[in-house]
Amino acid sequence: MAINIKTYQLAWLVVSLIMLQPITLSAQFSIEVGGSVVPELSIGGGFSDYNYNGINAGFRDWRLGIRETNLLTTFRLPKGFNVNSRLLLIRRYGAELNRLTFARLNLEYQPSNKLSFKLGRVMIPFGNFYDRPLPQDRLLITAPLGYLSYTNISNQVGYTSNLYEPQILEVDGQLDYGIPLLYELGYGNGFRLDWDIKPDTFEVDLAVLMASPSHRANRSSPIHPTVVLRTEFRPTYFWKHGFSASYGGFMQSNSLNEELDLSRYKQLIVGTHAILGYTYFEIKGEVMASLFQVPQFLSDSTGFLLDDNHDVQRQNLSSISAYADAKVEMPFWPGAYVVYRYEFLGFQSPGNDPILSDWDDNVVRHSIGIGFEISRNILFKSAVAVQDVQNRNWDLRQWRSSLILFF
Repeated sequence: MAINIKTYQLAWLVVSLIMLQPITLSAQFSIEVGGSVVPELSIGGGFSDYNYNGINAGFRDWRLGIRETNLLTTFRLPKGFNVNSRLLLIRRYGAELNRLTFARLNLEYQPSNKLSFKLGRVMIPFGNFYDRPLPQDRLLITAPLGYLSYTNISNQVGYTSNLYEPQILEVDGQLDYGIPLLYELGYGNGFRLDWDIKPDTFEVDLAVLMASPSHRANRSSPIHPTVVLRTEFRPTYFWKHGFSASYGGFMQSNSLNEELDLSRYKQLIVGTHAILGYTYFEIKGEVMASLFQVPQFLSDSTGFLLDDNHDVQRQNLSSISAYADAKVEMPFWPGAYVVYRYEFLGFQSPGNDPILSDWDDNVVRHSIGIGFEISRNILFKSAVAVQDVQNRNWDLRQWRSSLILFF
């Protein structure tokens, strides 16, 4: 098993600690350490794939193994400074457990309980799914469709039909699977501001990132400044509501798009989310819409669609994603719950072009899961999902059970 940590990630950690060296020499500091180990037993339907339901095509049969491990550290320093990290070992594309990365690594300054500034690799402030980044915090094992399902839009060549199904697109020696609306891991490089204007009532989070939230890699080339804004308010104790937006470029340079002005192609995402909870019941959901401005890649001629002036034509493609979780806790068993999730992912073109009116296949998924505490530091979760894909007679069932040991 070959694993490695990128050199620039280690360099950022070293630089952060060096910057804080004068503080550490003059006063004491503390270190908080936590983490989790997640063994999983899973099985997927006949057409399961990481790009569709999170189960790699090479592991559709019964599989028992470690899905991910996390090591969390916080160096707490005087004068409101912290260094936060999350070292993550995870299966690459749901296959082998060999991707080791600093998912989170940032320098934080917190002058008061209401205000926080972070610089480095920060959590993206969008919706309410990213706020539960660890497996022990999430109700179901698999991410919602908007964060998991890869689309016919590539950040290498833009829109291309039937990407990876069955068309296999290779760019500079790498297979291209397309991108999701938002990437499930939920971290980006940049700056983040958190302002708790009225505690437990109204807050604003703002981030300026170096790439779109749909970008999977840690680095972007070229860099596309992206602004992400989220506001949340609590009208009453049982209702929390929020609005999110993200805007920026997402195309990456390669040998096929050298003729393109990549700054012309943008992604706009807007969404709203809510949590309603009372006694043993909770309903949590999110709706988001994504608008892509993209070129159209013609795979048969290895070129781009041109307009009447022989310029590369820019297409406007939109998608909508929604999910709702209905959770019931067991009053006779503290920490135990049953949850049902309904979710939908749909695609359309704002124009009247019949070719692009359904530029990808709509998806509907139903999931039901359970979770309960075995002990204070051990959780068990199990979930079954059935997924229907438009125009595809595919078997996308899946069953997953995880034992989460956290400390």
